[in-house]
Amino acid sequence: RLQISLNPSSPIIDCRVSTIPTLFGEKVVIRLLNTSAHELNIDHIGFTDLQGQIVYRALNQTHGLILVCGPTGSGKTRTLYSFLNHLNQEGRNLYTVEDPIEICLKGVNQVAYHPKAGLDFGVIIRALLRQDPDVMMIGEIRDRETAALAITAAQTGHLVLSTIHTRNALSCIDRLENLGVDRYAITNTLLFISSQRLVKRIDLNSIGGRIAIHEVLEFTNDLCAGIQHNLPLSEIKKVAQLEGFTSMYENAKDLVQKGIINDSSIIQEIFI
Repeated sequence: RLQISLNPSSPIIDCRVSTIPTLFGEKVVIRLLNTSAHELNIDHIGFTDLQGQIVYRALNQTHGLILVCGPTGSGKTRTLYSFLNHLNQEGRNLYTVEDPIEICLKGVNQVAYHPKAGLDFGVIIRALLRQDPDVMMIGEIRDRETAALAITAAQTGHLVLSTIHTRNALSCIDRLENLGVDRYAITNTLLFISSQRLVKRIDLNSIGGRIAIHEVLEFTNDLCAGIQHNLPLSEIKKVAQLEGFTSMYENAKDLVQKGIINDSSIIQEIFI
């Protein structure tokens, strides 16, 4: 972690640095972590109007589980920070457990994963549950213990945000089952699952950049009924589509038609 200031009057630039020795010298990769309020605004991270309504509706709840899924480098953590930034209001007790802490948020109690000091995810989450939290962000659900603790926290009056590595929103249901979470617990705790990818914008003005493409699966009564009746994912998807669900691929095609991205970006980044 590195903080840079180009001169005394300039803002501090937060960076994450990774180095590795190579044959001809040290290879350095620096990620700039933009922590401005604009960059951590839910309205500026690529949700469609319907998806935004689902997100805000869920964030107004006092308990439940919200998951963001996607591969490494797809912007999951930035999306979670945007949710936290929205929830970060006076009178709310917010906690995070992260590996590592990527962005420092004023007003949020952030705890770093440090197994050598005895601070693994399980230990930290159990400790946080005794801190009277309103909102908890768990950096990643990576094993059965973390999954069970996240579900328990969501069922006991806390709003829980986390990420999970799955291909899309629907496959997250199977992933949770593989981690020991039964379908009853899934339907009684999940508010929505958002899956995302980052794709390159068409560079019309010689300015690079990427845009997030999302799919948001809301756990409505009909969807939960289908999951509890052990419908296959293909049938669950049909139920979701009747309620307005659109896949990442469909949302990417819409951006192609608007001239924001090109077809090669879809083929490269979106798995149909």
